[in-house]
Amino acid sequence: MRTRRTCGFTLIELLVVIAIIAVLIALLLPAVQAAREAARRSQCVNNLKQLGLAIQNYNDTQGSLPPTAEDKMLGADGKTVDYGMKPRILPYMEQTVLYNSINFSLSWNSLTYGYVNSTVYKTTVNTFLCPSDGTFPNFQRPTGTIVAGNNYGNNIGTTLSFNGGRFDGPAYLVDNGAYGGVVTFASIQDGTSNTAIWSEYRKGRGTLLTTGSTPPQDAPQGVMYKMTITDTRYTQPAMTGSMQQTLQALNAQCSRANGPSFDATGQNWMDGWSGGGGPYSHIMAPNHASCVFPTESPCCGRGATEFRTMLSANSNHSGGVNMSFLDGSVKFIKESVNLGTYAALATMAGGEIIDASTY
Repeated sequence: MRTRRTCGFTLIELLVVIAIIAVLIALLLPAVQAAREAARRSQCVNNLKQLGLAIQNYNDTQGSLPPTAEDKMLGADGKTVDYGMKPRILPYMEQTVLYNSINFSLSWNSLTYGYVNSTVYKTTVNTFLCPSDGTFPNFQRPTGTIVAGNNYGNNIGTTLSFNGGRFDGPAYLVDNGAYGGVVTFASIQDGTSNTAIWSEYRKGRGTLLTTGSTPPQDAPQGVMYKMTITDTRYTQPAMTGSMQQTLQALNAQCSRANGPSFDATGQNWMDGWSGGGGPYSHIMAPNHASCVFPTESPCCGRGATEFRTMLSANSNHSGGVNMSFLDGSVKFIKESVNLGTYAALATMAGGEIIDASTY
């Protein structure tokens, strides 16, 4: 009588197969992740190109760059009409319908007149989002509506006290010439290929951090930390030696050890405030921690305003940030860039000679 023999894997053979599959996955996963990040970074570059082209189209139509924000203009609701640069360029990036829905006579987040702008501020504009950043601040208006976030800020330059109280970057306020007049392409004396207009920042988690709390060292760049230096328009922070030396000192002072102030960077794309939807500066190095001046905005638990900011350009891209220039180009700026060169890329009429090999 013949016995039937059942064919199959032994336990050892099965374990060997599983081990081989695990090794293959371990080898392939980094390559897959790298390919995905390359695609996300490419999309981020494309977004910045679109934003740069929108600035050029705005200038062709209006004869100037769009303002970065308002200063003291009050709307019919008695609140500051605090629109940033991004809502102003909507018609120049195929978002005319959304632009026409904005009531610019009221604050972007007005609580009166039936929350008139709520349809706009809850609308996600994909061009304003870097796909490498999956964090969402979940900032809410009192109606419970989640406000659409953003990852891109316009370049404000360095800081007012370095330039006699005036902007040194391509920025101006629509209702206050005290910080510098309207910026046109003729104002860009350093050349459009050497003057930044947009870069990126990582969004925060949307929580107002408590005073004295200590975040982990890997806290997202969406956190803005406290700065111990006093901010004044004309005198502080002061230049201490060369621009490079001054910025090195400020970078050393801006530390997570100072404690957090604000954790909702990128919370909305309509607002002109730094940390909301407005500008970044070239004070902190790319991917350095961001800080806020302690004397600003005691109402909101943060120290940033639309025209005094130490918000760094930062990203989830390894080694640096993508940056859009006024000639429409997008370049990758290394986080190891010389700080003097980095400041030169921020200014529009500093007269610096910039060698492209330095960044």
